[in-house]
Amino acid sequence: MTRASLGGMTAIYKSEAGGRELRERYLRELAAWPVPAEHVRVPTREGETFVLVSGPRDAPPLVLLHGSGANASMWRGDVATWSRHFRVYAVDLVGEPGLSAPSRPALGSGAVAAWLDDVLDGLGLTGAAFAGTSLGGWTACRGVAGCASRRWRSPGWTRSGTGRRSTRSS
Repeated sequence: MTRASLGGMTAIYKSEAGGRELRERYLRELAAWPVPAEHVRVPTREGETFVLVSGPRDAPPLVLLHGSGANASMWRGDVATWSRHFRVYAVDLVGEPGLSAPSRPALGSGAVAAWLDDVLDGLGLTGAAFAGTSLGGWTACRGVAGCASRRWRSPGWTRSGTGRRSTRSS
């Protein structure tokens, strides 16, 4: 479903057919996930959020947040290693081409931190380490800044491409 068909919001996909094709490819990626994983759906104020959960139940939690235009499958090459040491939560950000709701929280508001807080509550996490790329790193930073009551760690993230850019030539 395109976002355009949901109350006039900007489309995630250029066409319904493109959306279907990407969803089918993603489902194939999930079927070939390199480690056993639970498929969890967490209700949030932005709609349902899809999370792949793997690793030992008693291991420290690691939340993975992908960049814009991606989904949790971007972690496929790393999840086997991380799942040996962590309880890994690979989250599909809302408003991106994964299995989460198509809504996109306003980036200039507290909505992103509130959404992430909902996800962590739904997963029963009172603290976690985070790894994210681009929009995912930015989301992790917003979540950390927006919720001082949780314990946070960041093994690493990249926040490239998430700030305002000048259009002036140097």
